Amino acid sequence: MKRFVSFIFGALLFFGCSNSKDLGAADTSDQSSKFYGAKVAVNATSLPTCDSTKLGQLFYTIAEEQFHFCSELGYSVIDLQGKNGTNGTSGTSGINGNQGADGAGCSITGTAAVKTITCGTTTATVKDGESCTVAQTAEGYDLTCGKTTVSLYNGLDGMDGLNAVNCTVSDNGMGKLTESCATDTVTWPKALCNNVAYDPNAYSCSGTTLTALASSVACSGTFIDPVHFKCDNNVVVPIAQIQTTNLCLGVTYTPATQICDSRDGHLYTYATLGAQTWMTQNLNYLANSGTGNWCYGNVASNCTTYGRLYNWAAARDVAQSYNTTTLGGGDSKIQGVCPSGWHLANQSEWNVLLANWATYSTAFKAQSAGEWFNNQTIFDNVNIRGYYHASTENSPTGNVRFFYTASDGSLATDGYFKTNANSIRCIQN
Repeated sequence: MKRFVSFIFGALLFFGCSNSKDLGAADTSDQSSKFYGAKVAVNATSLPTCDSTKLGQLFYTIAEEQFHFCSELGYSVIDLQGKNGTNGTSGTSGINGNQGADGAGCSITGTAAVKTITCGTTTATVKDGESCTVAQTAEGYDLTCGKTTVSLYNGLDGMDGLNAVNCTVSDNGMGKLTESCATDTVTWPKALCNNVAYDPNAYSCSGTTLTALASSVACSGTFIDPVHFKCDNNVVVPIAQIQTTNLCLGVTYTPATQICDSRDGHLYTYATLGAQTWMTQNLNYLANSGTGNWCYGNVASNCTTYGRLYNWAAARDVAQSYNTTTLGGGDSKIQGVCPSGWHLANQSEWNVLLANWATYSTAFKAQSAGEWFNNQTIFDNVNIRGYYHASTENSPTGNVRFFYTASDGSLATDGYFKTNANSIRCIQN
C-alpha cells in the first residue's frame, strides 16, 4: 500500500494544543512551555530518544520542515508531499468495474478559537487548548482531538496518487510561526507566557513574566534571536533572506558610509564625530506634501543641491500652530521629520559639536543653503550662510538655531522665529 496523506494534515496538527516543550539544543530542562499541536524541535538531531515514553508522539523540526512520528520501530518521517501509487495491472476483458475511491480530503472551517476539521464524512471540532494525539494504523493515521477521532487514509494501489500542495512554515522572529498551504494559512505561537506569544530563543518565561535573554537583541520593542534574525531599521528580517547586495528602494548603496531613508529612497552620507554620528548632508524629505517646507527660491533642483528648508513645526513634524505656541519637550531627543533611527539634534547635542568645531568642521560638511523669512516671504543668504534648526524651543514663537558662515567657516548659535525656514541635520539615535 502506498501512503498518501493529504497536505492539510500538517496544518491539522497545530490546531489542537498540548503542554509540550521546545526541543531545541539550548533547552534541556523538563519545564513545559505551552505549544499548539505537535512538539517543536530546532532540528532532527535535537529530537529526544524515541523510547516507550515517547511512543505515539509527533514532533515537527523547523530546520527540516518535517514531521517525525515515534513508533516501536523508532522515528519515521511523515511525507506531506504524497507518493505516487503504483500503476494498476491490466485485467481480463469484462464488465467495467467501479474505480477505487481517493483518500478522503480534509477541510478546515471555523473561528480563531474553534476549528471544525472535516475529512470525508468524519468531522471533528477542535478548540484552542485541547490536546491532540496521532496513532498509526494499517491504513494511515488516526488524529484524536479531545474525544473525537479523524482517520487519515493512505492512497489506494491501482491509480496514481495525487500530489499534495507544498506547504511552507515561516518564523516572524517574534514568537509566531505561520504555515501556508496553497490558499490556506495558519499561524500559531512558538510558546505562550501568560497568553503572550514569545520566542524561547529570545526570552525565558518564569510564571507569568517574560525576561529577555542576555544573547537576544532588541528590535522595535521586541527581543529577537540574533542567530536567525536581524533588526534592520526597526524591522525584523530573517538572516536567510538578507541579500548580499544592499538596496535602497532598488538602488545599491553602502551602509558603511550611507544611510537609506526608506520613506523616499534618498541616500545621505554620514560621519562619526567623537561620540556623535551626524548626517553630512542636509535633509531633503518632502514633509506633509510641502506644508512648512520649501526648496530655496521654489526651484526643485535647489533641494537636490542644498536639501529642503523647514520651519520649526515642520522640522518637529507637528501641527503648524506650534510655530506660535509652546510645544514643550525641553531638550529631548525628538525624531521629528528625520528618518527612522535618527532624530532632530537638540541644543545640547549642537553645543557638543560647537565646542569641537575646529576638529570636526571639515567632516561635518556644512552647507550654506540660506533661509526663508516668513515675515518677509523671501529667500536669502544662499552660499553665504547655512542655518540649522535645533529641536529645542526658547519661547512660544522662537527656537534655538545654529548657523554656519561660509566666508570664515565658523559655527555660532542664536535664537529666531519658529516660522523661519532653515536646514536640518539629523543625528543618529
